[in-house]
Amino acid sequence: MIYIFMIIDFIFCLIMISIYIIKYQGLAIEIYQPGAAWTRALIYFAFCNLFSALTGTLKSLLSQPFVTNEQLEDPIWIILCGICFIYIFFHIGSCGLE
Repeated sequence: MIYIFMIIDFIFCLIMISIYIIKYQGLAIEIYQPGAAWTRALIYFAFCNLFSALTGTLKSLLSQPFVTNEQLEDPIWIILCGICFIYIFFHIGSCGLE
């Protein structure tokens, strides 16, 4: 399963690099263009994912549960997570996603 992910991620990297070269080649660094910035970000994130899969980090992360049963049974942990989620929700709501 990890190998399929790595192949798909590598193909995605190649596609995004091709798109960047075709659409934004010769774009001056001083000029901000959202499409170019998002394309560069996707290329970076895809290579980070590929690197994590190649080094075994992704397999290690996916083999362990995100939340353990001990955490789910601890009321203090649930309350603190709830506070974090509420803070993030209201912070994004008040600032917007600009």
